[in-house]
Amino acid sequence: MSRLIFTITALAMLAGTTKAAEEKTLALRDTDNGKAFTLTDENLVVILLPGNPTTGYSWKVASVEGRALAVEGEVNYLKEDPALRKTGSGGVFAANFRPKDAGKALIIMEYRRPWEKNQPAAKTFSVTVEVKAAPATRPTTRPATTRPSK
Repeated sequence: MSRLIFTITALAMLAGTTKAAEEKTLALRDTDNGKAFTLTDENLVVILLPGNPTTGYSWKVASVEGRALAVEGEVNYLKEDPALRKTGSGGVFAANFRPKDAGKALIIMEYRRPWEKNQPAAKTFSVTVEVKAAPATRPTTRPATTRPSK
């Protein structure tokens, strides 16, 4: 239950406005790796992947193939609530994407150390998203920059 509350809080923070409840969000997690999704009226795709930057690893958007989605902002790291976390424990990396055209997009993310340029990623995450209709103009949001509470 606390992980669900953490996710909901993270999504609200990612939206960055009081209108977060009005936005329809497709939230994807590591268990969605390799799957395909269709957006009908959602106006935000958020990918939440577990990680621990104290190991030197972080999630980065490797590529977005297709014109249907655009990356919005940077991938942000959200720590677990300090009252519940142990020293060295991880949190979640969050990446936002906005629909921009009808069509399909393949999102590929990699979990890697930035200085290991010639090494394969420790983990990869990919998902295909189909946007059914060209989106109307949507307000941009501020990415999360602070820790969510539980």
